Amino acid sequence: MQPLHPFHGGLKLPRHKTESLQQPIQSCPVPPQLILPLAQPHNGQLLSLVRPGDQVLKGQKIAEATNARGTPLHAPTSGRVIAIELRPFVHASGLPALSIVLQTDGEDTWIKRPAIAKDYLNNSPERVTKLIHEFGIVGLGGAAFPTALKLEHARQTKIHTLIINAAECEPYISCDAALIRERAPEILAGIAILQYATHAQRVIIA
Repeated sequence: MQPLHPFHGGLKLPRHKTESLQQPIQSCPVPPQLILPLAQPHNGQLLSLVRPGDQVLKGQKIAEATNARGTPLHAPTSGRVIAIELRPFVHASGLPALSIVLQTDGEDTWIKRPAIAKDYLNNSPERVTKLIHEFGIVGLGGAAFPTALKLEHARQTKIHTLIINAAECEPYISCDAALIRERAPEILAGIAILQYATHAQRVIIA
């Protein structure tokens, strides 16, 4: 059993966690149009692999990274590319960014996907890490740091413990709690893949 250690300081705020946990997770409807920036806030510019008029499927790679810190961009749903042009972009500069404008078709049709989650043990940890990069998986803390780079660093430095950070200290925030309640098998499958890719000896779910 991992001991817990107290510490001094911090704020004891009302949690307000139950308000957002009364209903199951819901899926947002697909909007009629999506703006997909080809700029990544900290990872440079992406190179578009599509042109106006192209039909794309959900999960299809539509832009390639041009440096090691960038990650490929994939279509979030199926539809037709209607433009590649400057659009408003969330960045401190306030400048627009070149973006792919996708007119969705409402079908949400996937590409054929490899069954990596089921047979990852048949691939080397290096191969699994490369696939994670190709799938465009990044951190959701705001910096969009590529997950593959984290895994490579963890493997090279020979970490012994993988910590899954599901601690939500802010009031009202309960995304991780909801996911753990409803998607536990998928989360455990993902943890197993990360442990394999990092060679971690043990895992702590915080």
